Amino acid sequence: MRLPSPAYREYLTFVATILVTLAVLQYTGIFYEMSGAIDRPCLVKREK
Repeated sequence: MRLPSPAYREYLTFVATILVTLAVLQYTGIFYEMSGAIDRPCLVKREK
């Protein structure tokens, strides 16, 4: 019995869609309190 070959393009599209969706939800703060907040002073501060 031969099995059909998997559709790699559809699988890749599905995984990419899930990853992008989770990244957007995390950035907008669905999973954590401070997600999406950028700490600007920390970005500007330089260590000596």
